[in-house]
Amino acid sequence: MSSSRLKSIAVHVLAAISLITGRSVAADEPSGRVDRPNVIVVLTDDQGWGDLSLHGNRNLSTPNLDALARSGAQFSHFYVCPVCSPTRAELLTGRWHPRGGVRDVTSGGERLDLDEVTIADAFKSAGYRTGLFGKWHNGTQGPYHPIRRGFDEFYGFTSGHWGHYFSPMLEENDELTQGDGYLPDDLTNHAMDFIGRDDARPFFALLTLNTPHSPMQVPDAWWRRVQDRQIEQTGPNPDKEDLQFTRAAIVTAGTAGCEAARDRPTKAGLGHRVSSAGRGTSVQELSYLKSPELWICCQR
Repeated sequence: MSSSRLKSIAVHVLAAISLITGRSVAADEPSGRVDRPNVIVVLTDDQGWGDLSLHGNRNLSTPNLDALARSGAQFSHFYVCPVCSPTRAELLTGRWHPRGGVRDVTSGGERLDLDEVTIADAFKSAGYRTGLFGKWHNGTQGPYHPIRRGFDEFYGFTSGHWGHYFSPMLEENDELTQGDGYLPDDLTNHAMDFIGRDDARPFFALLTLNTPHSPMQVPDAWWRRVQDRQIEQTGPNPDKEDLQFTRAAIVTAGTAGCEAARDRPTKAGLGHRVSSAGRGTSVQELSYLKSPELWICCQR
């Protein structure tokens, strides 16, 4: 890609941030300047519009995401694709997924064309450090890998879903590594380490959580909280609904909803670790680190 095209895209991305934050942001500032906003994007997997207490779901509670929405901006008309790879390609490029060659979730149809400029490319060209933590699903091999698509750091998995959520094998950059604990917590911990690092450059962090996508696996203590809960709201065909499956969806949606029930950590959370035993998760924990000027939380 040409440097002029990349810089043009970077200017448009930073101009959009300027509109949202109400502050002037220039793409050609020296890379050492840190007055440009830090940006965190949190993308959950298979979480619907109705999977938030903010939207009237009484079966679960998502107070942190609800508070974030109420204190910020909400899109009342926001359209995504019903499957993973096309949605992610559109988030990465700002373009309709067929334009980037993404047409499926497997058999090569998930790969994002190599001539597409990603949002990570744009931020990186503007002097940002960039990190992706979680699910990728836009190409696994060689040049399609996230560290070849504008991300300085990657921790997670590149396939459509992961079969085990407790200390699974993952990738760190382009090397295999053993995960550490419950997967959403582990991904969040790595994002926190990236955000809290002592670095003069602004950052772009993309946290793509694996939940509430199946398999619906959570720590036993979380399941015990819902296994006998009365389901207040059911689907349109309650006689056909498996309530145990609904309960499993409720508790995994709660983890994807980034809820936490723990005391605020000291020292703005630096060095603090998320632990499923303490039910610490993304939004509350990340907010204690270097406060970004812009948060974007997406659901698919």
